[in-house]
Amino acid sequence: MKAHIKFSFVDATDKQELARIHGSKILELRGECTDAFKYIERAVLDKHLKNDSFTIRCDVVVLNRTWDTAFITVPPFNMQQNFTDFLQAGEGTDVVFHVSHKTFTTHMCILAARSTVFRAAIFGPMKEGTSTTATVHIDDMDATVFKAMLGFIYSDSFPVIVADENEGALLQHLLLAADRYNLPTLRAMCEKKLREHIDVSTVTSILGLAEQHGCDGLKKACCKFLRCPDNLRAVVSTNGFDDFCRSCPTLMKDMILGILPAK
Repeated sequence: MKAHIKFSFVDATDKQELARIHGSKILELRGECTDAFKYIERAVLDKHLKNDSFTIRCDVVVLNRTWDTAFITVPPFNMQQNFTDFLQAGEGTDVVFHVSHKTFTTHMCILAARSTVFRAAIFGPMKEGTSTTATVHIDDMDATVFKAMLGFIYSDSFPVIVADENEGALLQHLLLAADRYNLPTLRAMCEKKLREHIDVSTVTSILGLAEQHGCDGLKKACCKFLRCPDNLRAVVSTNGFDDFCRSCPTLMKDMILGILPAK
């Protein structure tokens, strides 16, 4: 707490009147507070001695915690927007990524801080030449997915993806990218978003993805969808169901067990 504090001698405690403190010094009271004490001369002390003793009076006025900040407004934190603006401005970039014939210039320190995989790629064997700018080639990822992943890295919020017939497929690829570059928050966001895209035409591919990458929540959502007899009947009649059975026999067994009535 903060307080005004004043020490004084009390020669006659029974006649001492209440005092008002006029001092301007404010003390931060945390444990011992030695700033409130001052050395005095022995001659001054002798004036207050009575029977070889003296009495000290301590006056303390505790201040309101907000007394000095009542007229100060702290603006909202905007670090995320600062980083996003930094990326869009392209200033101070020192890493160049070539992804599917498109180029992205970014900042080494931000990528390295956000992803251990990026850190290894930037400072490891994927760095080319001896210049101060690192160059990294990624040939097995769509540029749209990489751009969305960069948006998350710089803003820490889910990237905007155009809602069209390809949104579900892009989300699956984004989940793969998040898993590949060790971005667990983005991966969980993709899982949650993909639950909205589970339907007859996508459930087998989403279920296979969930199984391969250990997305238990997404896997349970797919199994819940397939427990409905009408949904399962429609999925069985799709062209991709036979491929799903051949490529994921364990999943097929789990799915059948999941829809059977409990004993």
